[in-house]
Amino acid sequence: MGQVAVLARQLSIRATASVPVLVAAALLWLALAVFAAADPHPVAVDLAGHRLVHGRPGGTGTWLALAVTTAASSPVLYPVTGLLAALVSRRAGLLRLVDALVAAVVLGLGSAARFGCSVLIARARPPAVDWLVHATGFSFPSGHTTDTTIAAGLLALAYHHTADARGWRVAAWVLAVAAAVAAGWSRVYSGVHWPTDVAGGWLFGVGWIALVGLLSHRLATPR
Repeated sequence: MGQVAVLARQLSIRATASVPVLVAAALLWLALAVFAAADPHPVAVDLAGHRLVHGRPGGTGTWLALAVTTAASSPVLYPVTGLLAALVSRRAGLLRLVDALVAAVVLGLGSAARFGCSVLIARARPPAVDWLVHATGFSFPSGHTTDTTIAAGLLALAYHHTADARGWRVAAWVLAVAAAVAAGWSRVYSGVHWPTDVAGGWLFGVGWIALVGLLSHRLATPR
């Protein structure tokens, strides 16, 4: 149980911080989800964002979007998340492997929950003629955006409790936000998601990290 408490402390967020974030993210996500389910057609902000961000084949922007999309795909994201989780862990030996597996499991559970929600909502993607990459499944919320937000937030959360300097902790959260933003941008640029799909992915990921932090805090709190 001692090792469980150590791992839980690395992922914990106090209730005073996690509960407001969790509630706000859940309420905003539910509002978007209800709207997407009730009216699957794009709204004005979707059409405007699509016109503004969507790219055309060729060029540096397309190459960058494809690179980000590849990095945010499951075959790449899961092993990278596990590796980085092991690197930021301060535990020794095989316990680093345990931390890597826990990170992958938390990411996997969040991804599975997101997938279930997307099937229930069943929102159609943008027209296939606009796609720069192949895509499958439903549109809301964006899977690449959700997974990247969860992975980046999870790593930043773990590093927050192990870093010695405040500056490094801030840098970790900045990188996490940048990764989530890049993943969302790439999906709209590639034409396979509407902007509200990406917003739904960000909110789902933030809510999931807040939930993990809250549950971990409960496990780490002595009774």
